[in-house]
Amino acid sequence: MKQSNSLYLTANATNDSKDEAAAADFIAGLSKNLALTARSNGLPFLGHLLEMAHAEAVSTLAKHQDSIHSETEDTRTKEQT
Repeated sequence: MKQSNSLYLTANATNDSKDEAAAADFIAGLSKNLALTARSNGLPFLGHLLEMAHAEAVSTLAKHQDSIHSETEDTRTKEQT
């Protein structure tokens, strides 16, 4: 199987929330497309698993965005006091 380096995030990425969000965003897009491909080619179970991966990646992104929003609100509150 030929692998394209452009499809993969670096393996030595640090474990911070920015990298986590970038990985989740990448996985969300890729897994959605792969799920569609699987289902349209008669692979419903594989499509289901990929849809689950997509849902988890989207959930991770939402948590990351909520975290950023909370940090912004905390900073504003501190600045006002």
